[in-house]
Order: sequence, then C-alpha cells, then structure tokens
Amino acid sequence: MNWKLYEHKVLERFREIYPTSEVRYNTSIKGIKSGRSRQIDTLIINKVGGTEVKTVIDSKCYAKRINITTVESFIGFLSDIGADRGIMVTKIGYSKAAKQRVQKEDLEIELNILTFDELPDYLGFKGVMKFGPIDCLFEVHPKWILNSKNPTLNVLAKIYPNKYDWDSATKNREYIYGTILPHIDENHNVPDDFSFENVTKLISNNLFSKYPKLNVVNITPLIDLDGSPVAVLNAIMDKFSEYVAVASYDEYSIIFGLVTPNKRAEINLEALKFTVSQLQTFFIRLPGFPNFTDMLLRFNDYNLVKKE
Repeated sequence: MNWKLYEHKVLERFREIYPTSEVRYNTSIKGIKSGRSRQIDTLIINKVGGTEVKTVIDSKCYAKRINITTVESFIGFLSDIGADRGIMVTKIGYSKAAKQRVQKEDLEIELNILTFDELPDYLGFKGVMKFGPIDCLFEVHPKWILNSKNPTLNVLAKIYPNKYDWDSATKNREYIYGTILPHIDENHNVPDDFSFENVTKLISNNLFSKYPKLNVVNITPLIDLDGSPVAVLNAIMDKFSEYVAVASYDEYSIIFGLVTPNKRAEINLEALKFTVSQLQTFFIRLPGFPNFTDMLLRFNDYNLVKKE
C-alpha cells in the first residue's frame, strides 16, 4: 500500500467514527508559536455550542516502528497548532518507549498511538456505560478524564478535569458523573405509569435531599440530541451548583450531572454539553442476544463502565 492510499484509508475510518463532525484532509493551520503554515494529514473539528475541539490525525506510513523522537516531535506540533487531541497511526508499530511517552504526556493534550491494523476496532476518545440491556456510548471533553473504576448504581462514569483525581475533584466540587436510569421492569417492559415528569421529579427530590439549603430546581433546555431536546435541572447555590442533564427515551434515561464552582460554571457547562452531544444509546430486548458492549469486550480502546 502506498502512502497516499494509506492516508485515505485512515481518513475513511475517522469519517466513520465522526460522521457528524467536520473532517478535513491534507489541510493546514498557522502555528501559534512558529508563525508558519503547518500541514495536517487529517483534522477533525467538533463544535458544540461555543466549544471547538480539534483532533489531529498523523498517518505514518513508515517501514519501521515509531520511536520516541517522532512522538516528541508530534507533541510539539500539536502544541504549536493549538490542538486538543492527537492520534498517530503507524503502519508497522511503535517502540515501547514511544508508547510510554504517549501515556505519560502531561500537557493538556490527549494523545494516542495505534497501528493501522487496530483502526477497524478503534472507537475514538469514548467511553461506554452499561446497565443490564442498556448501553450508552459517549465521549468526554478534551482535558477531562473518564474514570471507570468502582462504578456504583448512582455513578457509573466519573469524569473530571485532568488536573484532578476523583477524590480531589469531588473535594473541589468540580466533576461530571454519568449513570443510566432504567424505566423497565424485570421483563424489560415499561410500566404504564412511566412519564418524563416522574424522572425529573425523582431527580429534583434527590437534589433537595442532597442540598437542604436549596430553594428551587429549574428545568431548562440544554441541547438538541438527534432532533429531541435534552433537559437540564439547575440546582444553583451560593458558591457551587449542580446541573443534571437528562436524555430520556421510552425504556431508560441517560443522566449526566455536573457539579461545579459557580465561577467556573460557564466553561464547565460546555464540557457537559459536549459529552451529552456525543451520546449514542443501544437497547437489546431479545433474551440471550449479546449487548453492544458484550460484542466489543475484546477491544480495549474505550473505557467500559458496567453494572448488571
């Protein structure tokens, strides 16, 4: 395979992963530090509200493994063009030192390195929440971390700025949590008395119980998802607030809650909008039929949070 065909194969895969994003091939951006035009193999731009996320794909059609020098050059390149994420795709593979350099990068840039053969199974910077027959695929905002350790029924996904770990994020009241609220009984049927109002009432009651000094919970639109509005419940207090986004379907609701200091509420709400805007959900009714995540458990390019 020549380098031109190689680049186009990589381009096609990322267009499949990001069907609603702007994907540019062989484009250029003026460097912030260098001041000169920098060529980019593939540039993916996600826009959610006032947030623009730039992901750069570097296609390396080398006859040898990617080494640490190439990785460090790519890190400098990403910094120069103001990218949020970078992915190197290599034809042959990469050295152990190169992979470790990517994993230990502490700049505010998300990095990944994978081989061309891994592309068909790659899901991007995404996570999966699973609760029984319900699966939810989502993506976190750049500079935020998804922690899938020790999920509970109330918190399946733990998401927080990369300057924290989960304990410090909760201590500073700056994090996003995700969970799935089923509307189904043990036979996978929706009860007759189910309504969206019941879901929001349940969440409101939980917020009032959680915050005794809370006076009111308002419900406002957050974004449209697949043509349907996603509501957010606003619990605003003196120094910090909690915003609970609810994407409701017939059989379940997907919930992402943001706890944030009020002084950072505006910027953190953009992170919440971004995650909610990337939601894809799957519900398998047939007994014995594998779920979406069950079919993908052999892959390791996403964070899986699972609660039966």
